[in-house]
Amino acid sequence: MTDHFCLTQEKLGRFGPCVAPKKNRVRKIEYDAGLYKQRHETESMSGKLKDWR
Repeated sequence: MTDHFCLTQEKLGRFGPCVAPKKNRVRKIEYDAGLYKQRHETESMSGKLKDWR
């Protein structure tokens, strides 16, 4: 169900992959490196805030 939902949303242009694929993956997936970096920074900051709390 989730794969179907993600593929449908990607076809509609609502979102695409944001996480880099594993290096040993046979079929490489395109992803937005800039968006991946922003996501990593956001998740790191939320982790720091949780630790601070």
